[in-house]
Amino acid sequence: MSTSISDSKHQKSTRKALLSKKRQSKIIVAKNVVTEDEGLRRKLREIDEMTNDEVNRMLFSMLNDMELPEHSKPSIFTRPLNERKDLLKIWLQKRWDSSSQGQSTEEEFVDQLEQNMTSPDQLIHVLERLKVSLSTYYISWVQKFADKGGHRKLNKVLSKWSSPHVKDEKTKKVLLYCVRCIKTFMNNKFGLNQMLEEEEALITLLGVLDAENENILVDVLKIAAPICLVANGHDKVLEALTEQGNRQCRGRFDPVLRALLDTSLPSTQSACLLFINSVISPPDEFTYRIHLRNEFIRGGLDEFIQKISQTASDDLAVQLKIYNDLKEADFDEFQSKWHGVQSDMLDVTEVFNILVGVTENTEAEKPFLSILQHLLLVRDDYFIRPLYFKLIEQCITQIVLQKGGVDPDFHYTKKFDIDVDPLLDNMVVKAQVEEARERAFNYEKQLKEEQVARHDLESKLCIAEQSLARMKEDKEYEKGFYQQQIVQLQKGGSVLVPQPPSRSNEIRIDIPEPPPNLPEVEALLPRPPKQTSILLHGNFSIPAPPPNLPEVDDKLGISSNRGKSRRSQIDLPKKKIREKLSTKRLNWVKVKENEMNETAFWAKLREDKLENPDIIADLKKLFGQEGRRPVDKGDVTTTTHSMTGSFVGSRRVQEPQVLEPKTCQNLSILLMSLKHPHELIKKMILSMDESLSLQWLEQLVKYLPSKKFIDSLNRVKDKFNELNQAEQFILVITKIDRLETRLETMIFRKKFKDEIVDLVPDLRLVKKACNEVKNSPKFAKILEYILMMGNVMNAGTNNAGSYGFSLEFLTRLEDTKGVSDHSTTVLNFLVSTLEKHDPELLKFPRELESVNGSSRVSYQDLKQRIRAIQIGIEAIRAELKNYKHGAKDPNDLYGEVMTQFLTSAEGESQNVRKLHKEMEEDVAHLLDWYAMDSQKNSMEEMFRYIRDFVRSFEKAKKQNEEMKEKKKREEKAKKRLEEMKKKQTNTKQRVSRTGVVNLDDMGDDKSDNVLDNLLDSLRTGKAFDTRFVRPRKKPLQMDQLRPTHTPYTTAINHHDRNYKPDHSLRTLSNGSPLLPLNNNHLDNQPTQAQLMLDRIKTLPPNSESTFL
Repeated sequence: MSTSISDSKHQKSTRKALLSKKRQSKIIVAKNVVTEDEGLRRKLREIDEMTNDEVNRMLFSMLNDMELPEHSKPSIFTRPLNERKDLLKIWLQKRWDSSSQGQSTEEEFVDQLEQNMTSPDQLIHVLERLKVSLSTYYISWVQKFADKGGHRKLNKVLSKWSSPHVKDEKTKKVLLYCVRCIKTFMNNKFGLNQMLEEEEALITLLGVLDAENENILVDVLKIAAPICLVANGHDKVLEALTEQGNRQCRGRFDPVLRALLDTSLPSTQSACLLFINSVISPPDEFTYRIHLRNEFIRGGLDEFIQKISQTASDDLAVQLKIYNDLKEADFDEFQSKWHGVQSDMLDVTEVFNILVGVTENTEAEKPFLSILQHLLLVRDDYFIRPLYFKLIEQCITQIVLQKGGVDPDFHYTKKFDIDVDPLLDNMVVKAQVEEARERAFNYEKQLKEEQVARHDLESKLCIAEQSLARMKEDKEYEKGFYQQQIVQLQKGGSVLVPQPPSRSNEIRIDIPEPPPNLPEVEALLPRPPKQTSILLHGNFSIPAPPPNLPEVDDKLGISSNRGKSRRSQIDLPKKKIREKLSTKRLNWVKVKENEMNETAFWAKLREDKLENPDIIADLKKLFGQEGRRPVDKGDVTTTTHSMTGSFVGSRRVQEPQVLEPKTCQNLSILLMSLKHPHELIKKMILSMDESLSLQWLEQLVKYLPSKKFIDSLNRVKDKFNELNQAEQFILVITKIDRLETRLETMIFRKKFKDEIVDLVPDLRLVKKACNEVKNSPKFAKILEYILMMGNVMNAGTNNAGSYGFSLEFLTRLEDTKGVSDHSTTVLNFLVSTLEKHDPELLKFPRELESVNGSSRVSYQDLKQRIRAIQIGIEAIRAELKNYKHGAKDPNDLYGEVMTQFLTSAEGESQNVRKLHKEMEEDVAHLLDWYAMDSQKNSMEEMFRYIRDFVRSFEKAKKQNEEMKEKKKREEKAKKRLEEMKKKQTNTKQRVSRTGVVNLDDMGDDKSDNVLDNLLDSLRTGKAFDTRFVRPRKKPLQMDQLRPTHTPYTTAINHHDRNYKPDHSLRTLSNGSPLLPLNNNHLDNQPTQAQLMLDRIKTLPPNSESTFL
C-alpha cells in the first residue's frame, strides 16, 4: 500500500516537471518571437542606412545564397541603390519568415543535427534553417549554439559526408549547406576563435576541397583565405592542407590548382587566385614566400597566368595584378640581397657567375666544382635530362629551405628524406612521348612506302596499257583476216583455211608480263586456245574457231605459257620444309599451286600453326616404322649423309681438306642458321626461293671461296664423304652455272625495293625545297634587307654597292657585333628591324619547311645510288642472255623470275632517273638564281647555308624577346627602388608584419562580419597594400658574401611542405651560440656581437624573435 502511494506521488511530480518545462519553453519561444521582431526591424533599419559598398557586399552574399547563375549577377548590381535595398529587404523578410515558421532553439538544432546525421533530405532542411538562424540572430544566440557543441556537430556532419570526388547530388548539397553554416558561424570574432581552437576543424573543412565541386570549393576558399590574414591562421591553414595532402596522397595545393586550370568560370578563377595570394603574402621572409610561390608555379600557375592575362574579368584582373606585384617585389628583395646588382636571376650565366664569386678561393669551391662535375654526368638524353634536373631541383629546395632556418648537422649520416614520388610519376610522360615518336616514325615510313607503291603502280599501269594496245591491234588484224575467209566460204567451194600471213607461228611479240599487283589488267588478257582445224568427210574442211596466237615469248625467249613453267600468281606462304620421318605415308592426290586461286579453300589454311611437339611425338609412336641401316662397329664417326646433303655427326667433325679453317667455320655457321640439306639449298637458289633472306645471301657471297679453291675441291670430289661439311656444301652449290653472278643479282633484286623507297622521297624533298626557296617572297625580302644593310655598312670599301652576296654570308651574320653592346649582333638588329617595319617577314621559316630535310641529302650520294641501280639492271640483263644460251635445270626459275623483275625494275628505274634529272635541273636553276658557281658550291652546301640561317634567325628572335623582358624588369626594379627610397625618406615608421590581423585588436567577441571584411580587403587588394612598402635590408657587398672562417652547424628538418623560416640561433661546432647570418653581423665586430648575445640571454625560452 505504501509502495503504490509513493509511486503515484512520483508520477505526479514527474508530470508537474514536464508541464513546467513546456511552460518554460513556451515562454522562451515567446521571448524569442518578440526579440526576433525587434531584430528584423533593426536589420531593416540598418539596410536603409547602408552605403553603396555595404549594399553591394550584402547583395553579393544574397546572390550566393540564392545560387543564381553567373551570367545574371552583373545586371543586378547595375540597378539603382533604392531598388537594391528593396531587394535586400525582401530577401531578409523571406529568410526571417522561414526561420520563424520552423523556429528551433539552439539545443534543438544540435539534437536535430545528431538525429538526422544519416538522412540527407532531413539534414539539408535542418542546415537551411540553421544558416538562417546563424545569420539573423544576435551573437548571444551563436554563443549559446557553440556552448551546446553546435560547431562540433557541424564538423561531424562535414567529416561524415565528405569523401574524395563526391558524385551524388544530395551529398554535394549537404556539404554545401554545411560549409555555408560554418562560414556564417565563423563570421564573427567569437565563432572564428572557436573554430581555430578546434584541432580538426580546419583539417575537416579543407578536406572537402574538390576541383570537380566548384561551388563547395569556392565557399571553402572564401573561409580559408581570410583566415590566412589572422595571426597564426596562416600556419594553421598550411598545416591543415598538408595533412589532407598526406591523407589523400596528393599535393597540398592540387585541388586549388586543378580547379584554377580546368574551370572556365571567372568567379572560380578569381576565388582560387585570391586564395593563392593570401597564402603567399603573409610570411615575412622573402625566401619562404618564394618557396610557396614556386610550389604553385610547379603546378602550372605561370602558364595559366600567361594564358588568361588578356581575357581576365575585372575581379580576376585585380588578383592577377596583386600576384605579379608581389612576385616582382620579392624578386627585387632577392636582388637587393645579392650585392644590389641589377643582375638577371633568370639568366643562367649571371647566376653562375654569382655562385663562382661566392665560392672562389674558399673551402666551398671544391664541393661546388664536384657538384658541377656530377651534373655533367647526367645522361645525355633529350627526355631524361629534364627529369634528372627536376629531381635535383626538388632535392635542393627541400634541403636549403628548411623549417627553423638552421643548418643541418653535417656529421649526421642519415640520408635526407626527399619526396620524389610526384617526379617519378611524371616520368610516365617520357614513355608516352617515346611511344608517340615511334608511332610517328612508323607512319612516316608507311607514307613513304605508299608513295613509292603508288609510283610503281602508275608505271606498271602504263606498261600494261601499252601491252593491251598492242594486243588489241593484233586482234583487230586477226578479225579482218578471218572475216575475209568467212566471205569466201559463204560463196561455196572447198577452201582450206591458211594461216594468217606474217602474224603466224613465226611472230614474236614483245608483251611484258602484267604486274602482279594489277589483277584486273591480267584478267583482260585472254588465254587463246590452241590453233586447230576440223577436217570433215569429203574434199573440204571447215575452219576451226579463230585460232590464238602461238605461245608468246618475251624479249629473252622465255616462254610465257602459264601453268607449265611458272608458279601460281596468288600469294601463298612458303610451306615449311620438315625433316623426313620414318612413318607410314598418306597416299593422297596433291593439289598443286597452279590449280588454285585466291578464293580456294586450301589457300586459306595455315596448318603449320597447329603443330605441337606432343602431336608429332604421338605420330612417331603410332605410325613410326623401324628398319634403320646398321652401323659398322669400325665407324669412328656416326654420320648420316648423302649426295643431297650431309649433317655433322655427334662424335667428330671432319677436318677441312681444301678450304681454309676460318672459311669452313663461317660457312658452317651459315648452314646452321638455315638447317636445310645441301641439295635443298641448291634447289632453293635455283627456284629463287623467297625464304632465302638478304642477309643470308650476302654472307654466302662473302664466304664463297675463290676459283682456285673450287677447282681444288672438284679434283677431290670422289672423296665427297670424307670432306668437311662446308666443303661438301660448296661442291653441291657450285654446280649452279655462274653462281656468284646469280647470287649478286638475287641480292640486287631484294635490295631494289628499299632503294627506290629511300630514293624517291629524297628526290621529291629536294625538288620541293628548291621550289620553296625560289618562290618564297618573305625570304627574298629578307635577303633584300640584308643587302641594303650590308651596302650601308660597307660604304667606302671594296664591297660597297654590291648587287648581291654569296649565301654563305648568311651563316656569318652573328659574327659582327655592336660596338657599344657586344651582346647585339647584325642578326639581332635585323630581327629588331623586321619587328618594327615588316613583322610579317618574321614568319618566313614557315615557307621553307623542306630546307632542313634537304640539307641532309647528298647530291653525290643520290647520283651514286642511281648509278648503282642502273649497273644492277644491266647486270641482270647480261645474266639473262647467258642464261638463255646455257643448260636448263628443271628446277631453275631464274630466267622467269628475273625477266618479270627486269620488266618492272626498268620502268621504275626510268621514272627515278627522270625524277633525278628534274631535280638536277631545279638545283642548277636555283644555283643560277643566286649566282652561285656549281663547281664551287654543292647542292647540300646551299641548303645548309639557308638552314643554318633559319636556325640562327629563330635563336636571335628568342634572344631579342629575352632582352626586352630583361630591360622591362630592370626598368620596373629601378622605378620601384626610387619609389621606396622616396617613401622611406618621408616616413620613419617601420611597417609591421604585412596583412596580419590580430584578433585581440578587433574588439570584443560580438564583432561580426569579420570574414566578410577580411575577404573584401583581399578582393579589393587593400590587404596587400603594405606589402609593397616593405623596408629593404642593406644590400650585401660581394666581399661580404664570403663566409667567415667560423664554421657553424645546425639541425635540419626535411619536411619541405611544413617549411617555415625560424630565426633561432645558429650554433658553433662546440655548442656556443652564433648570430643569425645577415648583412649586419658579418663584420665580426666583437662589441656588436656581445650586445646581441646579451639581448638573447634576456629572451624567454623558445622565443621566435627575429634580429634581421
